[in-house]
Amino acid sequence: MRGNAEARGWKDAEHVEVALPVSSWIAEVRPEFKAEFFDADGGMTCPNGNVELVQALLGGREILRNL
Repeated sequence: MRGNAEARGWKDAEHVEVALPVSSWIAEVRPEFKAEFFDADGGMTCPNGNVELVQALLGGREILRNL
């Protein structure tokens, strides 16, 4: 694939554009779990990006904050 692929939102059945919120993982993780997945500078501790975080979610852990 060449070029850019931007995904800022989508269109519903009536072709109304819906904007997606911009966020980062650290903003979505509950405070008590941040040290497990992020270093003091806010970077992910997993060398493979968000793999450990996604595995925790798939394992049923409730690590995301409520909206």
